Amino acid sequence: MYRWCAYCWKLLGERPPYADYGVTHGICARCLAGDATSDADAIARTRPLREVFGALDDLAKRADATSIDAALGQARALGVAPVDLLFGVLAPALYRVGSAWEHGRLAPADEARFTTFCEVTLGAMCLEQQRRAPPVSGRPILLTNAPANRHTLGVRMVAFALRERGHDARVLPEAPSLEGLDGWLESLRPSAVGVSVALAEQLPSLGRAVERVRRVEPTVRVLAGGFAMRAGAPVHVEGAEVFATVDDLLAVL
Repeated sequence: MYRWCAYCWKLLGERPPYADYGVTHGICARCLAGDATSDADAIARTRPLREVFGALDDLAKRADATSIDAALGQARALGVAPVDLLFGVLAPALYRVGSAWEHGRLAPADEARFTTFCEVTLGAMCLEQQRRAPPVSGRPILLTNAPANRHTLGVRMVAFALRERGHDARVLPEAPSLEGLDGWLESLRPSAVGVSVALAEQLPSLGRAVERVRRVEPTVRVLAGGFAMRAGAPVHVEGAEVFATVDDLLAVL
């Protein structure tokens, strides 16, 4: 679950169960040190933030991409970190829609409309990131899906977070063949290859990718994440570093 500070609306990270992308609230160290809980004006000061977050959540529920630029602009003006919006608002919305789809409560047309909303939202945020041009350095980090994992939003969100932290993250639009992976390794010379694994049955393909990377460039780290790692069952793939959350990944890069 994603944890927000109820007083300054800063994303505090995640807590188990990681397979639940819902939202919960707490208090950050800064607000706790400032004794925000006893400040009668604290809630009033955060009202504009609450209104913007409510508007973004409403847009997500209605899959309305027409007003997303204005809502994102208001959030930026209030000082909300872009990566907090991405993981604290868009990811939970994706979870709700995925759950509704899984339980047969969502029509195909509605699912398609929401996918378009997510694409437009992420595209707008990436464009804004390019305009800000946060400095990146070091060798690239190559990100891709495991074969048969067709959903790219997750891996692109991770790339966004990495770029915010100064990493040169590159996303492959489609999972490459093993021969294709060779080409990317030789042309980019990445420091790491990140693989998103949605389902446990995709883990053997991760093992094959690890073997291929080790054969071409033994020093390249293989980083593995995705829903298969978040679901709770221990995952071990020889030669791969496994992460349940983006925070865990960022902590070791």
